[in-house]
Amino acid sequence: DKNPTDLFQALEARQFSYAEEMFKQTNKQFNKECKTWVVARAQKKSEKKQLRFRALPLHAALVFGAPDDLIKKILDAYPLATRGRDVKGRLPIHLAYEHESSDDVIQIVLEAFPRGFLAKDKK
Repeated sequence: DKNPTDLFQALEARQFSYAEEMFKQTNKQFNKECKTWVVARAQKKSEKKQLRFRALPLHAALVFGAPDDLIKKILDAYPLATRGRDVKGRLPIHLAYEHESSDDVIQIVLEAFPRGFLAKDKK
């Protein structure tokens, strides 16, 4: 992966207490990492380095089931993350529904980007 930040790695490993500690200890770095895309390209030469993964920490928090308060902190740090599409064209609102996020999380994601509700992914 390219740019696998500490925050993203903590979310991916479901080490949510570590991510919370990052917020408390290094808030400036936490805010910066909330804006950092993590990408991965295909390894095989025949696949022409095709993009196979692309996500922000908000995507990871939703997919890996982070606690609601941590999702809110990530969203507060970078509200524009709600407009970012993953490699499959999914917005965070799509991921929130797909991974059965709480009503509170769905509400704050929709409040940050209401038009996301009408957006379609690549399916």
